[in-house]
Amino acid sequence: MTTMPMQERDVRWIKPPALSFAERLYFPAIAQGLGTTIKHMFAPRFTQQFPEEQPKLPANYRGVHRLNRDEQGRVKCIYCGMCEQACPCDAIELTTLYDLTGLSRQEMMFDKEKLLSVFDQTVAAGTDPVRTTRGALSVASEPKT
Repeated sequence: MTTMPMQERDVRWIKPPALSFAERLYFPAIAQGLGTTIKHMFAPRFTQQFPEEQPKLPANYRGVHRLNRDEQGRVKCIYCGMCEQACPCDAIELTTLYDLTGLSRQEMMFDKEKLLSVFDQTVAAGTDPVRTTRGALSVASEPKT
């Protein structure tokens, strides 16, 4: 493979834009930066003091998994590996729990008993997930009616 040298006619020289005296002294950039700082000083604050203040999550927030029980208290999951989106009987779904932490790998592994404990915790707290269906935006974007 041979390479051809670049021809002079293929080179296009670009001239840098002419800067005014104020632009060369960075006055517009400094003024713009100060304007941004002042705007942020008077903007409303959105910082939360977690964990003292609990966040207000949207209804369709998708957090920790839980394994559901049916009306008779039976588990419907057969560990097919298809999980929430493909499960035909709503056996597993995502909850509004967001503080998923652990100090070891073992603590972060969810077996059947741990998933059922998440179900018991969310039922006791009254924070059942919003049931959704496949919508125009994504798999679970439309609330069930």
